[in-house]
Amino acid sequence: MVMLSLLLGGCTTHAPPASPLPTVSVAPTPGVEVEVDYAADEWTVTWTFAEPVAGVWFPRSRHAFRQESWALRTEGWSWVSAPYGEVLVAEEPSRSVSVRFPTDTRNRTKDYKLNLAFSEDSRLLFTGHLLVHPMRAVPEGVERAADGVEHRWTVKAEGRVQVLDHAGTDTLTWSDPQLDDEGGTYVYIGTIEPLRTDDLTAIVDPGMPTWMREETLTRLPELIALYTERTGHPLSFRPLVLASFDPTGSGTDLKGGTLPGLVQLHAGGTGWSETSSDVEERWFWFLGHETFHLWNGQEFRKQPGRWEEWASEGLSDLYALESLLAFGMVDEDEAARRRVEDANRCVVGTGDEPLLRDDHPYGTWYACGHVALWHLDGLLRAHDSSLDQVLHEVWADHERWATTDLLFEVQQQTGDPLSVGPLTDLLYTGFPDPVGTMSRWLADGGVRTTRVPPADADLSESACRVGLKALEQRCGELGVDGACPAFLEAEQQVRSGSCAVPWSTLLHRESSTSDPGSGG
Repeated sequence: MVMLSLLLGGCTTHAPPASPLPTVSVAPTPGVEVEVDYAADEWTVTWTFAEPVAGVWFPRSRHAFRQESWALRTEGWSWVSAPYGEVLVAEEPSRSVSVRFPTDTRNRTKDYKLNLAFSEDSRLLFTGHLLVHPMRAVPEGVERAADGVEHRWTVKAEGRVQVLDHAGTDTLTWSDPQLDDEGGTYVYIGTIEPLRTDDLTAIVDPGMPTWMREETLTRLPELIALYTERTGHPLSFRPLVLASFDPTGSGTDLKGGTLPGLVQLHAGGTGWSETSSDVEERWFWFLGHETFHLWNGQEFRKQPGRWEEWASEGLSDLYALESLLAFGMVDEDEAARRRVEDANRCVVGTGDEPLLRDDHPYGTWYACGHVALWHLDGLLRAHDSSLDQVLHEVWADHERWATTDLLFEVQQQTGDPLSVGPLTDLLYTGFPDPVGTMSRWLADGGVRTTRVPPADADLSESACRVGLKALEQRCGELGVDGACPAFLEAEQQVRSGSCAVPWSTLLHRESSTSDPGSGG
């Protein structure tokens, strides 16, 4: 088949295309039927088309996982790994294809889980991993459907089926091109009755510890009110909150995200069962971070592309810490400690390289974005403005916003075209002395630091892991396990060898912050 020669490449002299295939001018609308087998904890998904298709391409392919875990139920179809993602192809054009897979709660970095499990057996399903672009055979080979493919969804399961404000019993059918265009949504399937308030609708796991349930239902409206006040923009929708809990495992795991109209929150581990100030702070920070994404990622969508994530994640980290301060859950001294930790994490993650690179360790954009935007807020306050005001103006003027809009508005608010120079250096060129730059930024906000050997620096365990990852990327495999002592040992080995690193010293906070300055 010509189709297979184009996709597989190795079978003939035709190489697979290096980018997604040419588009069909008129996209056939796929119908997607999902059936849930509670007894087996499995899902059957069937795609049907009004006209025969030669295959389907799964555009959400950051993590290739379908071929290994989805069993094909339709004869004449097979999996193909193309340069642009996972593809199912048919021996002959066909009107339908079906797969079956078990509930899959595996974590995927910077992407949504396919499924999330509630303690009483309710489930979430992320439709984004089921979106397809149909393909058809043409004389030249195959071509895929254009972007903006509209899907017709039907989910069949015993009990409640809910998508945002739409709910049904045993069956729910819907079609929403906007949700498809934005990459999908979560479907709730189970028996929990939603709790509705003026601010939100919540489906909260009954197995979640009582204090977490109460904190979630109490704090989320308070966060919504705080962020509305600070940005000057109320939400135009009532968000759906999906909060699930897994009591197994150790520690205090978290996984969350926002999608159009909803917040997804998941906690796991035995560490949540006993309340403490540290555990409460961790949960509240998580609520604050994800809730702010309702503004910087949903009410006001950022422009597509990875280069915009530093601002979205940095803002959410900054406002989450500011919410802890506002509600008295941390004091200025603790906030300063966290900012120094993030400054060190930024240094070991980027070194003297620009922030906007694809190969920095995960978490670097969060830490650098937090410290840089906190410093920027201090600069703005010296000009009788604030980051709150900048965001208000940016979001008032742009349905979709980007880094360039943020930088332009800072220049407008300060009246100084050079005011964004330090931030643009961080983003696009890097600093020859990153430790010195971070120390000056912290000092501008009243946080005094001293250069110290890494062993004496303010480093969290996660920052140590970031440092090890950065060392491995710069210097090759180091043969250490990622714990903090191993990172410090590896750092010493690197500095005594041929691979130079720009953080022979890091930062330690000198004392409590008697003058918190204007930051935040």
